[in-house]
Amino acid sequence: MHSNLIVRSASQRHGLNTSIAVLLAFILIGYFANGTNIPIIKFISILSLAFFSFYLVMDAKKSGFAAAFCVLLGCAIVISGILITTETNYTEKPSPKYNLFVQTIEEKIQNARSYSDALHIYGLVTGISSIGLGLIFAYRPTLIRIKNYLPFEYPYPIWNGKSQPMMQFSRNFVSASTFLTEKEKLLMCRFRYLLFSINGKMYLVSPEGKIPADSVIVRTKTGKTLCGISRF
Repeated sequence: MHSNLIVRSASQRHGLNTSIAVLLAFILIGYFANGTNIPIIKFISILSLAFFSFYLVMDAKKSGFAAAFCVLLGCAIVISGILITTETNYTEKPSPKYNLFVQTIEEKIQNARSYSDALHIYGLVTGISSIGLGLIFAYRPTLIRIKNYLPFEYPYPIWNGKSQPMMQFSRNFVSASTFLTEKEKLLMCRFRYLLFSINGKMYLVSPEGKIPADSVIVRTKTGKTLCGISRF
């Protein structure tokens, strides 16, 4: 089980690195596309962003609806911002004589371009922030989860001696560390939870937790090493 967790962690790390690389490419293409008015370049940029969006959304979809929704929303905001044109057309109109508040054509065009550029930057920052939030949901949910939140991927329930009905178990409770050898106690700091069989059912137990004295600690068949959830 411990080896499976290591493989899963390595796979998640690889997926996170790939998603970050795709996100950086997404940012560069989005920023470049916002700074140009050449239609063919914008078209190619949007196609590239659509491809990257598909990858990010499908990757985040594996981790649940919240991650996929945030990534999809962010990609849509960035692409929509690129589609906003910066071209402005004004016609000169006669203005009252001595009117000091009438803008010239150049001033109107300059102001419109400034608003458009600001809107592009705002859309890019907002979209990237939403994508980043989706990646946090997918790969680092502990950054925004409340304390003591139970991750859905844990294969066994967490043992909580205070909430377990005492009548079902032995009245003699001991520390989980008493089941460890001296060598294993030196490695105990590496584990967030250890795997125990309590009353015939598997539980993940904190190394400092109290469990019934007739519990059985679970070790691998080959190496006789501890099974559990690593802290790292």
